[in-house]
Amino acid sequence: MRDPLKNFWRQPPQGYDQDTAGRTGEQLARWEKICGFKLPALYKAQLRLQNGGLPWPQAYVHGGVAECLFINSGELDGIPANEKYCSLDEVYGKEEMEEVLGKDCRLEHLYVLSWVDGHNVLCLDYGMTQETPRQEPEVCYFETDGFEEVFRVPSYDVFMERLVYSVACYEGCWHLGIKTGLLSQDVLAEHCARALGIPLKRREDDRYGWFNFDAWYGVVVPEYEGRELRCALSPNRFNAGTWLFPDSREYSFILEIDFEETSDQDVAESRILLESMVKKLRSDAVELAFLMPE
Repeated sequence: MRDPLKNFWRQPPQGYDQDTAGRTGEQLARWEKICGFKLPALYKAQLRLQNGGLPWPQAYVHGGVAECLFINSGELDGIPANEKYCSLDEVYGKEEMEEVLGKDCRLEHLYVLSWVDGHNVLCLDYGMTQETPRQEPEVCYFETDGFEEVFRVPSYDVFMERLVYSVACYEGCWHLGIKTGLLSQDVLAEHCARALGIPLKRREDDRYGWFNFDAWYGVVVPEYEGRELRCALSPNRFNAGTWLFPDSREYSFILEIDFEETSDQDVAESRILLESMVKKLRSDAVELAFLMPE
């Protein structure tokens, strides 16, 4: 079973500030008084590490289908900087919500975890259909157009257990950790390019805000073993002191591999192809491990 705290958050490449830094026990207790909910222990443990943002496990599997939740602007919320709680009826209007969910619906028993992509909302449900709130909330996911419930989970812990990496919905990349005795990233890039037969190019941009390194290597190969390949080799540690994979600091470098995938069969074939690539990359000076997905 995946550890729900290990390498959970995508840390900010530019480092933590007062909005994104993990919250203290005192701050969490104050927030619970403000919003009026006793939050799940696991959720609070995650907020102690980082105050919201994008998790690495981004998709939830329900009905045999993986649905990407936390992608692009769809973040798992932390405590807002102004410490002002915003409820569902404040956003959509109490009368409008009652028309959809009924006047007996207790909107005040729903705590918003994420506004996802703006068309859906993820909530902790402390008893939206009962007068007395429950102590342990369920997790529910609504489409905001008509407020149709998409799925419901018995607890936050179970919800986290069922989160998977977004390769499952053909959106994510595979990440390999690299330990190496080679002298530099440049030498490692030469080794990877030679072993895989791909022309890795040195780059110094921030990759649309996702990176913060002096340099990294990347390439797009239109045809690699029958499919498009996108590859990036970078340090694990950002210049600001945050990390791509903070709980895997023994791996100095990260190799990101993204195949064009549109089906479960593509994903399975990608894993086989990745195993072959890992064998080509391994040497006395290069050790690799699957980080995401494991």
